[in-house]
Amino acid sequence: MLPITVTAAGAPVVAMTDSERGEHLFAAKGCMTCHVEMKVIPVDVRTNRYDEKFVKQLLADPKSMPKRHAAGVEMPNLGLKATEIAALAAYLAGPNSTGTR
Repeated sequence: MLPITVTAAGAPVVAMTDSERGEHLFAAKGCMTCHVEMKVIPVDVRTNRYDEKFVKQLLADPKSMPKRHAAGVEMPNLGLKATEIAALAAYLAGPNSTGTR
């Protein structure tokens, strides 16, 4: 798990950006297991940048998307909330997204 900054009592809380929240969700929702540890697809999804619209559609309804890799394992529907999908999409798109995937 990634560290979370602790705020002193009485200090204003600084909200995470969607991308920062997405990075935490990537670990918390188990994405690391398949996409990093097991290498279900041949690239580490954390080092590539993906189109936000594509990621949102994939996470909302994985079966609606054409298979892009012959990994033999299908992306499960994790039942993510819209805010979780938005945060994960922001993280996977990254600040330098080319929007090509």
